[in-house]
Amino acid sequence: VPILVLNEHGKVSLPAVGQPLRVLVPLDGSPLSETALEPAARLVTALAPSSQGSLHLLHVVKLPTPDERFRSQAHGTFIEAEVRTQTTQEAEGYLHTLVDYLRQGPLATLPLTITSSVVVSSDVAGTILRQAEPPKEAQTGNGYALVALATHGRTGLRRWILGSITEHILGATKLPLLIVRPQEAEIHIQREAMTV
Repeated sequence: VPILVLNEHGKVSLPAVGQPLRVLVPLDGSPLSETALEPAARLVTALAPSSQGSLHLLHVVKLPTPDERFRSQAHGTFIEAEVRTQTTQEAEGYLHTLVDYLRQGPLATLPLTITSSVVVSSDVAGTILRQAEPPKEAQTGNGYALVALATHGRTGLRRWILGSITEHILGATKLPLLIVRPQEAEIHIQREAMTV
């Protein structure tokens, strides 16, 4: 079941009359991350019945950290600028295709505006937070009312090694956070437990 988490130090800010209720949906390119889209769309249309809702899909293209760059150089696989450009273009193509699909498919009947952007960074969680809550001097127009994302549901050693983007954002944002944990994640965890 999707969970809406409200930060005790945050506030729920509804947009001014005539302004859309904006939701940031970070995606990593996986079908699992896309499972947050429909619950987010349904929530935003329920919260903004008199005005249009807006979903903004964000894909952060992860660059290697300096340490990872050093290791990859040692193995002769340094990521050149052309590869970064190609990866960014692939991410933009993925988002464009996804937005078209959503507008014509499952979200076609909902009063939503769907936009997207790609950001290149080695800090995925930090980038999502900066996009969701930019510094006051950088804010333009109305900001996001909430962030919606799917969690991979990692536990144990995998969570310790790979970290948790959702947990990092949950601990740092003051915005409401809609967390979706898909059934596929539960099935995957059960399969992992059976192989141990």
